Amino acid sequence: FPSHDKESKYPTGPEFFFTTQAAAVELAWWLAQFRDIDPDMEIDYIAGNHDIRAEKALMMNAISAYGLKSVDDLNGPPLLSIPKLLGLDKLNITYHPNYPHGKVVLNDNLVCIHGETAKSESGATVSAVVKDTRVSVIQGHIHRYEVATKTLWGADDTAYMYTAASFGCICVS
Repeated sequence: FPSHDKESKYPTGPEFFFTTQAAAVELAWWLAQFRDIDPDMEIDYIAGNHDIRAEKALMMNAISAYGLKSVDDLNGPPLLSIPKLLGLDKLNITYHPNYPHGKVVLNDNLVCIHGETAKSESGATVSAVVKDTRVSVIQGHIHRYEVATKTLWGADDTAYMYTAASFGCICVS
């Protein structure tokens, strides 16, 4: 969601104002492609900073529309929410809205997060993430490929290896 608010961290020019629909259609198409690979596969969508911008834009520019629900689905997601805009229910995709704390636990030593750390130097972001963790982490947020690993030694000389990785993105610049 572009913003023309002078207080916004990332104000944008008018050329970006009518791209939201096209971006939502493109993302929904990609999600449908993933669903078509395996109709029974578990797919999780972890909210990120761009998703939260949509909520903030509504709160700042259309507060009366914030949280508005369809009369035939009062228990469902709001009309202008990411799950509703992308049709996540129809695609059987689970939405995790708690940015920046949303995560999906894959096993006892591996979690997926969106992330909120961003460093400018190559490899510095995931190095910072792995430094402060006791599990391996797959994260997005930075849109670039990075991998970092650390090893901790237990009292019995057992090595515990943890990795943080970001696999880039499918966007085109």
